[in-house]
Amino acid sequence: MTLRKWGYLFWTTLGVGTAASVLVWIALKLALNDFVFMDSGVRKYEVIFMLLGGSTISVIAQMGFFAYLIVRYVALTTFRRRLFLWNALQIVLVLFALADLILFRERPLAEELALVAVIGLTGLAIGYLKVRATNNSAFVPTLFFMIVFTALEAVPSLQVENQPYVWFMVVTLLAANAWQIMQLHRILEEKSGSSNRVSIGNK
Repeated sequence: MTLRKWGYLFWTTLGVGTAASVLVWIALKLALNDFVFMDSGVRKYEVIFMLLGGSTISVIAQMGFFAYLIVRYVALTTFRRRLFLWNALQIVLVLFALADLILFRERPLAEELALVAVIGLTGLAIGYLKVRATNNSAFVPTLFFMIVFTALEAVPSLQVENQPYVWFMVVTLLAANAWQIMQLHRILEEKSGSSNRVSIGNK
């Protein structure tokens, strides 16, 4: 990946993540009359703190994305011809991540189920779109990234006993991660103009 392509991915992901955080913030303000982002005597700076929070979350998503690419590279090198084992392991980790959100978090069950539904359905939807854009082998890795890495990146908010902040971070992460995974095969596309696309599901 060239610096130009990396710069494109960085700035566009930053924009998508920040825009998503603004939309979530507006939705939370409309749904919860008493919701104030960073309510600690700095209400007049709420918008600034919200924008900083959204942009920071998008950077966290980018760190997670590149960490995933490294993990995938190591896994493909390790398993080589036994890729079915790596795919099976990814599916197991997806199920574990979803179960962790329900079984090992001290929150009301309804809240956790809603969170799992949003993350899981978004992962399935992006996996479907990735397959349509590339090939069938991209589904499992895309699902793995969207669910497992989003759950890992969202850990800071999950440790805070304030559900609005959980949604603020999770939705922003999902938007940033979805953008990154859907852009990957495009920015890695060969310059030759070939119709073959490189996806994270190839090999």
